[in-house]
Amino acid sequence: MNLIPVDVKIHPTVLFSIVDAYERRNEKMTRVVGTLLGTNIQGNIEVTDSFVVPHRDGDEVALDVEFSKNSMNAFKKLNPSVSIVGWFSTGNDIPNTSCLIHEYYARETISPIHLTVDTNLKNNKPDVKAYYSTELGIPDRKQGTIFVPIPIDITSYDSEKLTIDLLQHGKFGNKRIVKPGMDFVNLKLALDNIYLMLNSVTEYVDKVLAGKIAMDSNIGRHLVKIIDSIPLLDPQTFDTLMTNQMNDLLMVQYLSNLVQVQLTLNEKLSLI
Repeated sequence: MNLIPVDVKIHPTVLFSIVDAYERRNEKMTRVVGTLLGTNIQGNIEVTDSFVVPHRDGDEVALDVEFSKNSMNAFKKLNPSVSIVGWFSTGNDIPNTSCLIHEYYARETISPIHLTVDTNLKNNKPDVKAYYSTELGIPDRKQGTIFVPIPIDITSYDSEKLTIDLLQHGKFGNKRIVKPGMDFVNLKLALDNIYLMLNSVTEYVDKVLAGKIAMDSNIGRHLVKIIDSIPLLDPQTFDTLMTNQMNDLLMVQYLSNLVQVQLTLNEKLSLI
């Protein structure tokens, strides 16, 4: 069975771990390679995690297979739902030795993808590309392998997005240091962000209805999908839910402060 990958979704934590591994590499290593973990549903691949695999490049490539299997077993214990979906390497090109590594991963999973991350910023940005392999030649006489590009998209969980937004604020500080805000501060930032996005969507729809800009069917489908995902609630039910959520948040905040005061008192009393 050879299921051709249709598209690839990658979480930002995967890219961060790849870049971090490249920065920590041995100075003699020209690139870093490793395993991509995630899910593959009918060719729709989502990459959620990764780990580096020691290797040796040169005229002959050598991959530490035993290390790879032990690492995979460790990840399986933490998250049994993930599986191998492919492998990654740093760099902007695909050397001939990549075919040998790809053959190993083709034995570990069906239709593995190959992800390249340009950590050298050849085009002044960290290009991220994904490929799947296909054989060249006539039947029963393979002559070579080519890597075919696949559409790629960066996706993230809500927790990842909050972290990335927080890191973005560090770009504007002289010390490049940011601190997580309190719960209410984060809530306000999230509401402000939603308000700005709603204004942007409203402005776009108004311009389309007025005939000032052309309609984009892709944006229309996304808007319909978002609207359909919103549950139909009457104002009173919605207000009750919001009130309950706010009360729960206030209670958690109160209990947290109470525990902090209790710990402080215990420290003071122990000194007496």
